[in-house]
Amino acid sequence: MKDGVLMSILHFFITQERVNNITTVRQSISYFFSIDKDIAIWVSSEYVSGPYVLGAQGANRKQMAYYFSKIYDYQEFATRIKAKELTGMMTIVKAWDTEYGSVPVKRISGKMKVDQQGVQETITVVSGAKSSSWKRMKNEVVFPQYMRTIQLGVSPAIAPWSRNIKHDGTGYKMYIPPISIYTDICFMDFSKLGSIGYLFGATYSKYGYNWQWDNGYGLKTKETSSNRFDICAGLSWHLTLCRNFEAYARVMIDLGVTGNRTTDQESGEKMISESKMNTNVGVIATAGLRYYFCRSVGVYVEGGRDIGYASAGLSFRF
Repeated sequence: MKDGVLMSILHFFITQERVNNITTVRQSISYFFSIDKDIAIWVSSEYVSGPYVLGAQGANRKQMAYYFSKIYDYQEFATRIKAKELTGMMTIVKAWDTEYGSVPVKRISGKMKVDQQGVQETITVVSGAKSSSWKRMKNEVVFPQYMRTIQLGVSPAIAPWSRNIKHDGTGYKMYIPPISIYTDICFMDFSKLGSIGYLFGATYSKYGYNWQWDNGYGLKTKETSSNRFDICAGLSWHLTLCRNFEAYARVMIDLGVTGNRTTDQESGEKMISESKMNTNVGVIATAGLRYYFCRSVGVYVEGGRDIGYASAGLSFRF
C-alpha cells in the first residue's frame, strides 16, 4: 500500500425536467471524495445560483462516515465525523490529509471499486424516490408548455370605454361589475425567457343610466339598462419571477354585445326604438401578476385596457 491524498472533486451541472407538467430548472454542485486517485464517491450536494460557492461547503456526515468506515478503514475518523467534531467539506479534507496523508492507504479488504459504484447507485435510487416538490427550486417555470389554466375574477368597475352610453345620460348605475373567466394554454416554452400561450375568455357586466327625451309633450326621463357580454381571444406571455410567482401580459381581440332595454321612468312602458342590440369590436391589453400558494390554486391581479380598469380573482392550473 502507498501514501494517499484525499481530494474533494466539484461537479457543477444544470438540469431541466418536467414533472407533472411542471418544468424544473435546477443548478447544483455535487462533491465527491477520492483517495489516491481511486474511484470518486458522492458525499454532498447543494443547489446554487451560479457556478460558484460562497462560504463553507456543506457535508453529508452520514455518507462521509460510511465512506471512511466501510470502504476505507478509518473508524476513528468516521466516529469524529458522526460526533460533529469535524464539520464542513474542507475541514474534513484538511484533517484527513494532515493525519493520514503520509501513511499507507487503509482500504478494507474485499471492497472493490464495483462496491463503491453500488453505493452510488443506492444513493441515486434514494434521491429519485423523493417527492417532486423536494426537487423544485425557486426558478421553476410557472407556466411551462402544455400547462392549462382557468382564471375567475371580478373588476370593481366598468371602464368608461366599455359602457356604450348612447345619450347624454345622468345617474349612471353599475348593477353587476365585470365578471370574467379565461382559459390559457401554453404552446411554446422558452424556460427562463418566458412562455407563450393562447387564450379565450368571456365577461359579463350590467349597468344602467337615465336620460331625457322630449316627445313633443315635454321632457320625459327614460331609464336604460344594459347587459354586456364580451367574448375575446388572443395571446399571452408569461415570465417566471420566482417559485410559483409570475408576471404576464395579454393582447386580445374582443367582441362586445350589449343588449339595451329602455323604459319610461314614470309609466314603466318599454321604448321599442331604443331597446336593441349593439355590437362592437376592440382590442384588450392587460398586464398582471399571478401567485400560486399551492400546486394548483393561486391568486392574480391585473390591469390595463379591459372591460374594467383592474381585476383580481382566483387562478387554477392543470
